[in-house]
Amino acid sequence: MAAVSQNYGDVMGRIDHLPMIAIGGAGGALVRWGVAEAWGAHVFPWPTFLVNVIGCALLAVFTADGFPKHLRRLLAVGFCGGLTTFSTLSVDVVRLQDSGDTGVAALYLTASVVAGLAVFVLVRSLRPQNKTQATT
Repeated sequence: MAAVSQNYGDVMGRIDHLPMIAIGGAGGALVRWGVAEAWGAHVFPWPTFLVNVIGCALLAVFTADGFPKHLRRLLAVGFCGGLTTFSTLSVDVVRLQDSGDTGVAALYLTASVVAGLAVFVLVRSLRPQNKTQATT
């Protein structure tokens, strides 16, 4: 767990990283908005599901060992942070529940978590392994 804290501190610990993170975040948020606008309204919140699962796949790539730190700030922290949205997932689940679509709410929540984790693990397993870490 120390590696996660250490990496987070490395990425977020410096003020000069903020412009890259902000630019990436704005880009991710605009893509998320564009997907939602293009998709339209449905009972199942496909746009949020789609951007969250794609964001998990992208994070598996952008957090790989050897991925350039300046791009990690722009793409992992910024772009994926703006693209993915746990808060909208939560609102969608509650709205589905409130409208009586409890089964769809449960399916959406479960599918979001399972698909997000599965795609992250899958993409992570496909990326080239760092030789020094592959043996540990």
